[in-house]
Amino acid sequence: MPDVFPNVWPHSIGPVLAYMAACPGDSCEGFDGSGDVWFKIGQVGLSPEAEDLRGPWQQGGLLQPGEEPAPGYTVAIPKNLKPGKYLIRHEVIMLASRPPQFYIECAQLSITGDGTASPSADYLASFPGTYKDEGTLSWPWMHLW
Repeated sequence: MPDVFPNVWPHSIGPVLAYMAACPGDSCEGFDGSGDVWFKIGQVGLSPEAEDLRGPWQQGGLLQPGEEPAPGYTVAIPKNLKPGKYLIRHEVIMLASRPPQFYIECAQLSITGDGTASPSADYLASFPGTYKDEGTLSWPWMHLW
């Protein structure tokens, strides 16, 4: 029987981003991530050899035909981050469609260690609210391209 749905990532036009948000107190229970609480910890965008927004994009390596398991996307947690409970948000934005399609996944993390850092308000964003519907993606502190 032919493989009608090959193991291919079909959304390879756009960036991949990772954000974190500190949960209040000792638990993430009941915390929905509302407000300016998210800070970016990683992103991949256009490959260095890209000549325009058609790419190639670095996230095209998320899943390629014949690769088992998929290479994935690795992001480093800031090593000086203050210990506590956090949400992490991974996001793929497919720019090949209008409007763009957002593929979002969140998980809870427990950060341990002796870090003391927390991002200042200048680096915090909210969802929804971080992206502007102007045909471009906008971040208050960093532009992807």
